[in-house]
Amino acid sequence: MEQMTNDEVVEIRLVVSGVAHELARKYRDFTTAADISQEMWAWMLESPKRWRFVFESDDEDDRKRQEYFLRKNLTRFGERHCRMEKAKVSGYRHTDEYFYTEGLIVALIEAKHNGVDTLGEPTGEKRRSKRTLSEGGEVDAMKADLEQALRALDPDEQRLMDLLYGEKMAAREVGEELGVTRQAVEKRASKILDRMIVTLGGHSPWRH
Repeated sequence: MEQMTNDEVVEIRLVVSGVAHELARKYRDFTTAADISQEMWAWMLESPKRWRFVFESDDEDDRKRQEYFLRKNLTRFGERHCRMEKAKVSGYRHTDEYFYTEGLIVALIEAKHNGVDTLGEPTGEKRRSKRTLSEGGEVDAMKADLEQALRALDPDEQRLMDLLYGEKMAAREVGEELGVTRQAVEKRASKILDRMIVTLGGHSPWRH
């Protein structure tokens, strides 16, 4: 197995420490920065491809980009570890956690607009044969969550989401209605969906 040099250890340690302390603040009741750091190092040392790319270029801008990707990967891994620790302490299985996706939010907006209590299969997502216990098919509960996320939007954003996903209008038609381009509608809708996911608990760490 390829070993890190002392200089590489020093450089990566700064990234690991930053991510670990950030996650430790978020999950302070369930784990510590030292525990998170240890898990991150073990994960990286399992395979050189998880850290070697950081040192493949001597260009300063390239190095910054690679360190950004390392930080992103470590955050992803660390989030999964912290979620499992939280589940252990709290007495449930981490697989019972439920996270909202863009496709599910779109399906909920459509159901809300049409006044129905069933959901279509989330657009662009793999069909699931089994739902998690925490999801449980509780459409009413998910609709209540949706209302919370929608209330965090301004009226123009709510209108855009209803036209695009409730009334199922084409982006071009929504743009004509709102006086903007199709591209602007699509870009704005994507940003709004991402904000709604954050409002509803954030992106699932298990999808990566």
